[in-house]
Amino acid sequence: MKLTVARTATVLALLTLAVAAPEAQGQEIEWGVCAEAPHDDAQCGHLTLPLDPTGGDAGTIDIQLGRILAPADSEPRTLLWYLPGGPGDAGVETLGRLHAIFGEIGVDIYSIDHRGVGGSELLRCPDQEAEDSPEGRELSEEEWPECVTWIQTNRTDLPYLTTDAAAHDVAAAINTVTGPDDRVILFGASYGTYWANRYLTHYPDQVDGVVLDGIVPADWTFAEFDASLDATGRALLDRCARDEECGSYLGPDPAAKAEELPDRFAEGHCPDLSSEIDGRTLRLVFGNMLMSGPDVWPYLPALIYRIDKCRVRDLEATGALFENLFESGEVGEPESHSPVLQRHVSMSELWPEDGPTVESLEAAIGRSTMTTAVSSSFASTYPGWPRYARPADWGQLANYTGPLLLLHGGLDPTMPVDRLADLRDHFSAAGQEFVLFPDAGHVTLNGNPCARAMYFAFIAAPGTPVDRTCVTDVAGLSLTAPETDTPLFGTDDFWGESTTTMEVTVLAINILIAAAVAGMVVWVSRWLRRRRARNA
Repeated sequence: MKLTVARTATVLALLTLAVAAPEAQGQEIEWGVCAEAPHDDAQCGHLTLPLDPTGGDAGTIDIQLGRILAPADSEPRTLLWYLPGGPGDAGVETLGRLHAIFGEIGVDIYSIDHRGVGGSELLRCPDQEAEDSPEGRELSEEEWPECVTWIQTNRTDLPYLTTDAAAHDVAAAINTVTGPDDRVILFGASYGTYWANRYLTHYPDQVDGVVLDGIVPADWTFAEFDASLDATGRALLDRCARDEECGSYLGPDPAAKAEELPDRFAEGHCPDLSSEIDGRTLRLVFGNMLMSGPDVWPYLPALIYRIDKCRVRDLEATGALFENLFESGEVGEPESHSPVLQRHVSMSELWPEDGPTVESLEAAIGRSTMTTAVSSSFASTYPGWPRYARPADWGQLANYTGPLLLLHGGLDPTMPVDRLADLRDHFSAAGQEFVLFPDAGHVTLNGNPCARAMYFAFIAAPGTPVDRTCVTDVAGLSLTAPETDTPLFGTDDFWGESTTTMEVTVLAINILIAAAVAGMVVWVSRWLRRRRARNA
């Protein structure tokens, strides 16, 4: 799963810098080849920083940084610092993708591996994440208790693997590599926006501008995750009802059909499918398709329609969709990703102390159209987790009044735009603006040339109003058959209106369908864990 009150006096901000980042001053970073090789021009290095940034004598931690430099003749230099999402995603691993977007505008691209991630003292459970463990590098629900026991026994740094400490790391890193004439732009996506808010709480004057995309408010928790996702799913299906073509297939209330369809599995509907998966898994299928973004969204109502009809042609299409969607590429995150750090930060500061129970969240799943079961999973590990204390000012927005560009998608599955009302009111100083893309999902930069143009304009002149005219030119959401050479259904017959050859021959259909569905179940469960809590 990826974001302040009047600015504090400048002297206070400078005092904060002097206290938090002195250990980095004077260090020379030895830049070299990155172990993960995210790009041919990428360089990596480490900073040795205090494990306890508040001044306690807890030792030190090595923090990995990565960069791709613009051509040497680019002067003055602009440093674009990226804070990745998750929590648990590595910054260095993203350098290649960042360069593909920002390389053309001549900026130096920097990123950082959060404490406990990637090259910054990776937090992991060796036995439970071993390739030969029951789920490979993925962690099953049954493996978490032993994982917790292991980290409590073997890691003494758990109290310091916090968002707040990671914010001080960012300040120290920026302080180390920035020259007197350099300009610094901070870019946070998803959890990176939450991380950026902690950074700006301590250092409101260190950077020249900030971009936050796919925003996570300072008082948000994962207890909201699946309720928000279901609300977005219902909004998407409501669009279907109002779309002439989509509505003609799913009728006036597609959300009701999506909610009822999994329950019908228990009554024997579509036996070739329901004999292999239950209604809960079907809701997980729908939820993970929603999390996959706008390219996959058109297939959601069509899949609901096809499973409702459950003809041979529909089972063929369902098997093809899951092979194309869930079995493509590697299952699992890069090795630099830390699901354990993700859970550690989430249990400590992104879960309410009086949060909902597993039972209540599971009951909510049974009333939903779609889910990822993230909230339920996190609730199950909360009671026994070795949590650290939240900062006293947790949930507050930073006192930052500098240039700020906020971007958000109107169909962000993880964060309804209404949830950002207080944040939008708070960040309303001159040079701060909020841009909503009504039909975009989580992190608007993904495949959105209009958002990209806004990024470029802001980086060139922070605080200057961006040109919003292209927002209305962005193609709206279509819930009809996408124009592609490789349709996920394996056929151009999007709604299944044509009889297939297999329906005519009916040769070994049960064997083929059973094989496709059985494979689907395994891959869906793994893909769910991969996507779980990807707030970013």
